[in-house]
Amino acid sequence: MQTSEFKLPILSQRVWYRNNLTRNVCTIGGILFLVLATAFVGLRTWKNVATPANNFDWQKRGMSDFYTMYYYSKAFGQGVNPYSQEIMERPEFVVPRSAAPFSPVVFLIDLPLTKLSVSSAMIVYFLLNWILLGSLAWLCLHMSHLKFDWSLWIWIFGFLVFSRPGHITLFTGYFTIQIVIGTLVAIHYSKTKPWLSAIGFAMATVKPTYAIPLGLLMLCRRDFKAVIFGSILSGILAVACLSWLASHSNFETVFEGIKSGQEAFHDDPTEEPANTWTRVDVAGLVAKVMHRVPDNKEYLATMLVLLVVPGLAVWKASAHENADRGVSSVSAIVVILAMLVTIYHHSYDCLLVCVSIIGLLLNRSRLFPRIPVRVLIFAGLLLMVPMLNYASTRAVRERLGFEQLDFTWQAITMVNGICLTVALVIMIGYAFDRKTTHAS
Repeated sequence: MQTSEFKLPILSQRVWYRNNLTRNVCTIGGILFLVLATAFVGLRTWKNVATPANNFDWQKRGMSDFYTMYYYSKAFGQGVNPYSQEIMERPEFVVPRSAAPFSPVVFLIDLPLTKLSVSSAMIVYFLLNWILLGSLAWLCLHMSHLKFDWSLWIWIFGFLVFSRPGHITLFTGYFTIQIVIGTLVAIHYSKTKPWLSAIGFAMATVKPTYAIPLGLLMLCRRDFKAVIFGSILSGILAVACLSWLASHSNFETVFEGIKSGQEAFHDDPTEEPANTWTRVDVAGLVAKVMHRVPDNKEYLATMLVLLVVPGLAVWKASAHENADRGVSSVSAIVVILAMLVTIYHHSYDCLLVCVSIIGLLLNRSRLFPRIPVRVLIFAGLLLMVPMLNYASTRAVRERLGFEQLDFTWQAITMVNGICLTVALVIMIGYAFDRKTTHAS
């Protein structure tokens, strides 16, 4: 009796020590991974940092997206229309072209940073994007309904920094992370906190390629309050921004500038599907094969046709799912994947699938108990492809000596979109099955 009482505490202590030792090793490994991933993208950005110029330099792309947005925001703050050709004629705004047809709300993101020099603003924005990736890692745990664990959070953080979408976002200084977080918040809290979902929706709608499919699919998901409140908030902000620009000219001039900016964006040869290596949408893949450039009407028509089946699947699945599943539900995964493949999107937008990957691979038995494990793992691995596909990069193309229109290279650049489409088809199939979505 005395022996048993003596041994049990020692056994418990040994188990406790062994578990904590394993935990500490995993945490240290995660920290090293995060540091190495951050150092890799940080040093690459610093070595290839772009010098603001009117001609885009593909050899020096570090923070190139940020510095153009910096000058667009600076122009906006001064009442100069960033969409118009006027911004190209003013020497204080060093940009290769006028702004793309985003909502004017996007200029508010970088407006505070225009008080700094462009070089200082680049450093601050890189750090802010890095912190946002850490926040996104936390959302991956929270929205996948996993208990917070420092070790796991650090590994996910490192994975996001290392991932192709995370890397290119940090490297070029694009505002992808803000839109991704807004989209995930909009979907996750649409049924439980519509007001918070509305704020996320307003954040996401700064890009029309997010706003249109997200709004339609959330309506199909019966998220009426979130979409209505979010649209009102987004509309108020957009009207206020347009009114600010119009106060320095007039509304007619502002809209003419937006139209000319849209035309310039469409005519840019670097945006043609055949010339890109980052497109993941179906229209872009088909256009790449056909070597043609769809116009905006074709993109919109294609999206509406392609959204019919996902919309029906989301409508059916949302009638049976638990509201607290949020973005980690079959209907939400269909929404995210349909957004990516039905209209113009690039590989950096694939940060949207990060929560889905964590849910499918790490918490599948709780979130999707009625879907076979092998299917969930297969779907999760399909979503990992665009996150880790470093083969579809300009650097690899140049290293291997491919021409842009080579068949092999075009096939490599289509892998991401194909994997996303296959995953979407799989999840749509289960969305139509009431047994797999009921109380899941």
